[in-house]
Amino acid sequence: MSNKGIIAIIIGSLIVVAGLLYLYFAIPKYSRWDENLQTNIKEPYSLEFAEKLIESSYKEDFKRILPADSLVKELEEYNYDNKATYVFLGGNYYLTSKECKSLIDFVKRGNVAFISSRGWPNGMNLDSLTENSFAQLFDPIKPERMAMDLPNGLNAKLDGFIKKYVFKKYSPYQKDSMEEYWYILPTLIASDYEGIDKYEIIGKHELGNNFVKVDYGSGSFYLHSNPILFSNYFLVKENGYNYLNDVLSFVPNNGPLLYDDNSRYFKYEDVNLNRKKNFYPLEIIMKNKALYAFVLVLIGLFIIYVLFNAKRKQRTIPLLPDNNNTSIEFSKTIGALYLQSGNNKKLVEKKMKMFKFFILNKYGISTAVITEQNIKIIAQRTGLTYGFIHGIYREYDLLMNNSSVSAEELMNLHNSFEIFYNNTKR
Repeated sequence: MSNKGIIAIIIGSLIVVAGLLYLYFAIPKYSRWDENLQTNIKEPYSLEFAEKLIESSYKEDFKRILPADSLVKELEEYNYDNKATYVFLGGNYYLTSKECKSLIDFVKRGNVAFISSRGWPNGMNLDSLTENSFAQLFDPIKPERMAMDLPNGLNAKLDGFIKKYVFKKYSPYQKDSMEEYWYILPTLIASDYEGIDKYEIIGKHELGNNFVKVDYGSGSFYLHSNPILFSNYFLVKENGYNYLNDVLSFVPNNGPLLYDDNSRYFKYEDVNLNRKKNFYPLEIIMKNKALYAFVLVLIGLFIIYVLFNAKRKQRTIPLLPDNNNTSIEFSKTIGALYLQSGNNKKLVEKKMKMFKFFILNKYGISTAVITEQNIKIIAQRTGLTYGFIHGIYREYDLLMNNSSVSAEELMNLHNSFEIFYNNTKR
């Protein structure tokens, strides 16, 4: 076949593909404003952003449990000596009886589980009504739905934090205010219920409790009944972002994080298979022989096109000299000017700005207004002592209140900053 024939086939194939793409993108796209609480879609009330924030925080210690994985097998690897933290986010949380028993034993062996869902698995949703299920342990504390219109939004609080977190739902398809559904957890005395070693309320709002800690065996469950507060709509705002960070600050760093992918749906036809496999569009193409052959032909034609047109058709573009990066020299020049002028107080201000920017950029802690609580959080996140962090701010305040700063005072503050940068958690 001549080059012209090949080119004609390629152009025809590209026209067909372009037509299909046009039809696909021409269909109007609408945002879903329902509380779907899924992690694999980008919608206002999905949990995609929360999942990515958690994954970025743990990095190499983050392990995703996929739908095709065995939850029982994954949890059995961790015991009293080899600990881990299990995390699940989602609207519905269904487990088989074997998975329930495995998770309970996982916590009993000294591990930690953080679950944010609108309900816990119980006997009605499992293949066993009582044996080895959450029903034995968590029926008395299952979330209760509250229908309530809150014109000013929901005011959430966390134990040990003075600030309030305000959450107000929104939907563009409702002229009047939305009927809001929130979920609360009961107040329970652990001594009144067999099986729970300790029951501690660590988060609430005006409708009731929504975040509790349940000690069981040598480990703990952290249960949050309002996953909607971790949705994309709220996390894009500073209020929601801070709330997620503050909630997770209660969960101890107990080794690697086992993130259970949001893929648990109840299947009535087979209660032993509650893990639903994710849908991949390419599966349809690979299972259909005609579509599969078409894709292979299209790829082959594209490769041929590249090979026949790889020859250069224009003159070589002359190389230009590289731009020199003079940012380091510029910084040295500016630093030398400050030193020559003897303006040590100005250098103190610059160093403090760099210190605040480092804390905000690395740990997401705003230091616009310094409080005792902020200093405690900085010390907790960095792994340094409260007294050391407090000493830096106290030394800075003393220098700024002086009319001038000596070279020795400047060097002492500089050394404090160097100790902080060299010893903070990475």
